Amino acid sequence: KSVVRDCLLLFAARLAGFKKVLFYIHGWDQPVADKIASTPGVKQFFVWLMNGTSRIMVLSPDFKDVLVKMGVKPEKVITTRTMFDGSILSKPDNAVDAPPRTMRSILFMSRFVKDKGVYELVHAFARIAEEFADVDLIMAGDGEESPGLRQEVKHAGLQSRVKFTGYVKGADKAKLLKECTIYALPTYMKGEGMPIALLEAMAAGKPIICGNEGAIKYIISDPENGIIPKEITVESVEGALRKMLTDTEYCKECGKHNESYAWDNFEAKQVVINEIQSQYNAIALEKA
Repeated sequence: KSVVRDCLLLFAARLAGFKKVLFYIHGWDQPVADKIASTPGVKQFFVWLMNGTSRIMVLSPDFKDVLVKMGVKPEKVITTRTMFDGSILSKPDNAVDAPPRTMRSILFMSRFVKDKGVYELVHAFARIAEEFADVDLIMAGDGEESPGLRQEVKHAGLQSRVKFTGYVKGADKAKLLKECTIYALPTYMKGEGMPIALLEAMAAGKPIICGNEGAIKYIISDPENGIIPKEITVESVEGALRKMLTDTEYCKECGKHNESYAWDNFEAKQVVINEIQSQYNAIALEKA
């Protein structure tokens, strides 16, 4: 839906005579890209729209390659970074510190779809739950796999240890990010962008466990930012969880590194000033 919406807006801009347009693709959906590429009329229209822009910003060199193969001019496509809004993690002046949590937690915060590794995470947690009785799993979000995940948790008898929060935002989201011990997103989704919640967790000073898909592999590295299993399986996620939960010193150092790395490179103000604004300025100086 967002592709159709944005292409219609871009088409309207062309009809209105706008000569200088910066087109920012925030995210990616490879099946949608494949469908565009395999449908001649749609592909021709899409490439015509893209080549009519001044710049196209994407989050990964892989996404640029897909556009170029379709016929988009390579000089128009620029790889950039995604960003997070640092204000959601800033503590208000009148905020009161909450008492320390007695339980540690593993936080998943994303859409509940199979390729995000949701079942691998739940099953891995079931394997370590008895060993780590002071750890909960928090599943924040919603999606098509929500009923199936809840059934798996019930089947494992872990209803008291796995918390489903539903979709969260604002202060509730920030609270989960700040209080969690580990952020886990064992995605193996082809065409994964750079999930904002992943950057937010890093900015909150958390070590991460994640897949190595899409733009993630260009931004996250193992062991500096956390653990990136070569293949997402129940066993590999279980091993990553066990290592982090037993190596508190590694988690502490990793979280400290992630905090500075995220704020220095991906906070919205930094990205806008250093990359997006510079592209606007360059386009403004070009001849229409």
